[in-house]
Amino acid sequence: MKYILILSILVLASCSSGQKKMAETIKFPLELSLKQTVTMDGTSITFNEVTEDSRCPTNVQCVWAGRAKVSVTIAESGKAPVEKKIILGETREGENDTKMVLKTGEYILQASELKPYPKDSNNEISGYVLEITKEDASEN
Repeated sequence: MKYILILSILVLASCSSGQKKMAETIKFPLELSLKQTVTMDGTSITFNEVTEDSRCPTNVQCVWAGRAKVSVTIAESGKAPVEKKIILGETREGENDTKMVLKTGEYILQASELKPYPKDSNNEISGYVLEITKEDASEN
């Protein structure tokens, strides 16, 4: 009888811990580190790299505000992965100024910020984090 009771408790404990994992939700704004992948509703988003960071450092007077260009890969289930280039900041003629990472029937994910922001012109940045926000698709 003791063994049945212990076995029952173990089975219930393993079921409840499995439910916790399935119930985890992604909090927004989402912060993705370089090379990090997050999966949401069967779609994976990977922050690949920063291809340009010419943002004007704080406390420096610049002629041009600058920008950051990042690369993300979107892998929707059943589709080939797609690499997207996103520009945060100034765009040049002919460049796409959208910051949209993903649009579904329910929501839109947008790149909103690249952290950290440069502090001075000699500042070599490591540990980039891409901030992504979520909007209800019905609002647009």
